[in-house]
Formats: sequence, structure tokens, C-alpha cells
Amino acid sequence: MSPKLIEALLGKASKQGVTRAVLGANAKCIAAVVAGDPLQCKPVVEKLKGMVKNPAAAPFQRVLGLLAIGHIGRPAPEKAMQAAAGAGAGASCASDLSSDPQIVEVIRHALDMQDEDVKAAAATCLGSLAVGNTAVYLPIVFEEITARQTQQYLLLHSLKELLQ
Repeated sequence: MSPKLIEALLGKASKQGVTRAVLGANAKCIAAVVAGDPLQCKPVVEKLKGMVKNPAAAPFQRVLGLLAIGHIGRPAPEKAMQAAAGAGAGASCASDLSSDPQIVEVIRHALDMQDEDVKAAAATCLGSLAVGNTAVYLPIVFEEITARQTQQYLLLHSLKELLQ
């Protein structure tokens, strides 16, 4: 059931003219489905990374892919509270996304794209991942802020995600 639901969510957002709010809602739904069926985590994340890296993908498809990756790597509120109390890892996905080195490369690739919405989604994704695993992703946020002088305003959104 989960793969069909994921495909339906991806399909709904594959129409031109979809708003960022709809993409964000679909991304949250995809993350919730993955949280409910952890076996789907790896294949779904691979599919989402493919959407972002695909040269033929439309910007709104890349935005959906990035937002969904971020939500998958961001802990659910109850998991975040457990992690803060030291009672759990806090990741909303069965596999820790920080173990996939391609995730950061996909985000960096997206930050280099022309479309501003894709860049903003990449920064949001990085910030969401930092919420899920601060030890791994916060240094990357700072590294990117330092390295990308012209994109610091975008990367400050990554910090904003972390602080919310």
C-alpha cells in the first residue's frame, strides 16, 4: 500500500503550476507514510534524490523531492522530545539519513541550480536534516554559509529551520 500511496502523492504534485504550499503538504505526507512504513525509507529517499538530480525534472518536482527528503530526515515532534530527553535517536526514518553521503551532494547540487525555489528548498532541506541530526548537519550548514558567500541569505534559512 505504501508504494502506491507515495506514487499518488508524487503524481499529484507532478502537475505544472502546483503551489509551494501544496508541495510542502505533499512532502509532509510522504514523510508520514515513510515513518509509518520504515522499510520504504531507503527506496523513497533514492527516488526523491533521483527527482532532484534528474536534468529533465521540472523545478517544482525538485522542490518536492528536497522538501520530502528534509521532512523524512526531520524527527516527528514526539520523537524530537524523546531525543531531547535522551530516550531515542529522534530520526523519523528507520535508517539515519546522515549515513547517506549522497544526500549532502544532492543538496549542494540543488544550491547550484538556477531556480530560486529549488535553492530555497535545498536550504530548507538542509535545515530540516540538521534538526534530525545536529551533530552531522550543523557543521555542514556552517561550512556552506562560509563557502557560499553569495548564498548566505539562503543558508540562513537552514539555521532558521533548526531554530524553529
